[in-house]
Amino acid sequence: MEFTTLDMEFADVILPSICSISIIDWDDNGIKNTYSTFINPDCDIEDFLYQRHKITLDMVKEAPTIQEAWIDIYNRLENKIVFSHYANRNFKALSDLATIKYLKMPQCIFACTASISRKLWPYFASDKLPVIAERLGVNYSHFNSLEDAKSVGFIVQRALEDTHSYSLEDLYSKIGFSGGYIENGEKKIYRAIKSPLGYIAKKQEDGELINDPLEII
Repeated sequence: MEFTTLDMEFADVILPSICSISIIDWDDNGIKNTYSTFINPDCDIEDFLYQRHKITLDMVKEAPTIQEAWIDIYNRLENKIVFSHYANRNFKALSDLATIKYLKMPQCIFACTASISRKLWPYFASDKLPVIAERLGVNYSHFNSLEDAKSVGFIVQRALEDTHSYSLEDLYSKIGFSGGYIENGEKKIYRAIKSPLGYIAKKQEDGELINDPLEII
């Protein structure tokens, strides 16, 4: 099976501003290919965020802007199922930035590994990525977009193993889908609904569930 993982580091808490982005494609053999780049956020990097990811303005001043990197980002996310930790937050940031910069969002499914972690390992102290990764034995440096994207992929693989699932569709029929879908630039949220044959994902609009099931694969 194939899936994609995404992680980003930010320059500003309030403004849509990415200073690093990494995208990894996975298959049954593990990592298939990687894309990772600094992004010039065209703004200062807040000290609070610098203390986490250690990215400085000098490191990003010669990096591509989001507009210059967008073709690569778009092509790597288009028509993919993309896992990210706190996916709704990350895709909102990406979508907000695309709107501000007049960029077209790629059509894709996004899914959350924080949600997977809460469902499968509720006894962990937190659903934060460093905590989950450490408990699962992942030895990566955190608050580094490439390393965190690797950790996200490992969580997906471990979830498949622990639930004895042969596909992503099988996994989500057992634990319920948490995430959404980007279509025509619009972000749609889906919720897991229990059915006699397992969980299905239905679209949520204005607080109501609509009978528009999402096919994971």
